[in-house]
Order: sequence, then C-alpha cells, then structure tokens
Amino acid sequence: MKNKKGFTLIELLVVIAIIGVLALIGLRFYGDQQKKAKNVIVIANASTVHNLIQGDLLDHDYTASPSNDVLTNIGGNATPAATSLANMKNPYNASGNIAVVGTIGTGNVGEVIIDWVSQNMFKIQGIGDGGIATGEVLIAIR
Repeated sequence: MKNKKGFTLIELLVVIAIIGVLALIGLRFYGDQQKKAKNVIVIANASTVHNLIQGDLLDHDYTASPSNDVLTNIGGNATPAATSLANMKNPYNASGNIAVVGTIGTGNVGEVIIDWVSQNMFKIQGIGDGGIATGEVLIAIR
C-alpha cells in the first residue's frame, strides 16, 4: 500500500472557488462602503462651509445677492467657484470644486451648494453620489 498524502486537484479547485466567491461578496460590500464614506465627507464639508458662513455673517452684511462675495470672504476663490476652503477636498474629484453658489438641487457631485435665500440668510447642502443632495439643509442666518 502506498501512503498518499496531500490534496487532489478537485479539492484544491473547490477551495479556490469558495475563496473566489467570498472575495466577490467582499468587494461588493466594499464598493457600497466607499460610496457611503464619500457621502459622509460631503456632509462634513457642508457642515464646515456652514460654520464658515455663519462666522462670516458676524462681520459682513449681505443685503443683496452675494453670489461670489460670500465665497471670497470665507477664503475661497469666487471665480467661478471655491476650490480650496479650509483644506477640504472633494471626495469624488480631487481637483473639483468644494463650494459653489447656486440653487440646492443643482451642482456637481461632491460640491457644497450655497444658496442665498434672503438678506443675511443662506441654505447650504452637499451633493453626493449620483447628484443627489445629502444630509439636511443647513441654514446660516445672521
């Protein structure tokens, strides 16, 4: 009698197939978690922009449509949009804008929309995956 030790080819193929299936399941969950993490960064950016504007309202009086003035005052580049505010990054586009003046419901993925509502009142909200607004609408008012 021979003493056979080791695995057969079929046993090895079954183990490899099981590992492959588990890896595919893990990658699927990883992709979803990545989207969720990016959306959380957008919400955090919106909160930071809200805090910057709220602080700026103590120093400035916006009686007319401020469009680019608010971005300039909180430390961004007003033309055409803010690309660097408080060292924040757009999680969807590293060279993309962080904050833009516009209407909530419009904008590119990863941006924070600053909507001037009335005298000294702004609505701020982030645009997440798929161009869908994320988080709650933040209100900055004097």
